[in-house]
This record gives sequence, structure tokens and C-alpha cells, in this order.
Amino acid sequence: MNPVLDARLRRQLPLLIAVITTAVFMAAHNALFQPVVRRYETALKTAGESGAVFDGSQVQAMLPPRVHALLMDHSLSEAEADQKSRAGLLGAELVQRLSDVAGRNGLYVIVAEPDAGGESPSTIQPRAHVKLRGPYASLLAVLDELARNGSLITIERFTIAPVAEGNQDIDLYASGFILRRTPRKP
Repeated sequence: MNPVLDARLRRQLPLLIAVITTAVFMAAHNALFQPVVRRYETALKTAGESGAVFDGSQVQAMLPPRVHALLMDHSLSEAEADQKSRAGLLGAELVQRLSDVAGRNGLYVIVAEPDAGGESPSTIQPRAHVKLRGPYASLLAVLDELARNGSLITIERFTIAPVAEGNQDIDLYASGFILRRTPRKP
């Protein structure tokens, strides 16, 4: 065989394989999936002629159970949210949670300051400022636990300053996220 022609064919072989693969997939699509699409469209047309209404805007998507549980764990009724927000309990609860996690992981709480944070019609974001002391590995364990336990706590910023004996002073600013449960509109 001619070596020049052989080299040209080898260069065009990937293109030829791609064209053949595309043709095979198109044939499979037409043979297998097009009849299903036609049956679906026929069923919709028949249902529409019989008076059934299919309006996708009226259907509410269901949340996965884990997402629903997470949202319910981090939401309050409107009255309870207003009461706790006015009393400053949400910031205190955030400080308590951060202090508990820090204590479990070997950090000492030096100062803990809750803050009311911000509010919107549908959410409340309490804030906390916590100063901790302990080893850097304990801070990593705190951050890991917060990330793994499904809490909606955001570490906004932190600074680390070394002190004696391998410990660090950690200045941590965090915020929580709480949804207000509003009554369902008809």
C-alpha cells in the first residue's frame, strides 16, 4: 500500500471513528427514545383534551428529607423568633454552642460576647465574638466539628496569635443562621 495514503488514513482515523460513533448513537436514539417521547406527547395531548390541567407552576418541589430536617432544626416560628431575638437569646445560644464545641476540643474560652446581629423578614443572623486559648490542632478540630455536625454557623473571620507553651490566642467572629417559619399562604 502507498505509505503517503496510509499516513493520511491514519490521521483521519479519529474523525472517522467519531462520525461512526455519532451515527450509532443517533440510530439508537431514534430507535429507542423517540417512540417514548411520542407516547408521552400523545398522553399529554389526550389528557389535555379530556380537561385535565397540567400547570408546572402549581406543583411544589419536595425537599429531600435531610434538607427538610436541617431547615426545621434551624428555624423558629415567627412569634418565637421575635421573642428570642428581642431578648438576645439567639446570640447567647450561639455563644453557648461555640463554647461547648471549643471546650470539647480542648480550647479555653477567655471572652464570649453575643451580638443581636442582623434580621430580615425571613431570617435572623445572630453573631458572636469569642476569644479562645489553646493549641492550633484544637482550633482545627472545632472547625471540623462545626462543619460536620450540620450546624448553620459561619466563621466570618478569625485571628491567631501565638503565646507560650504552644498555645495560641484565637479571636473568632461567627454568625448563625435561623429561618423564620411563616404561615403558608393559600
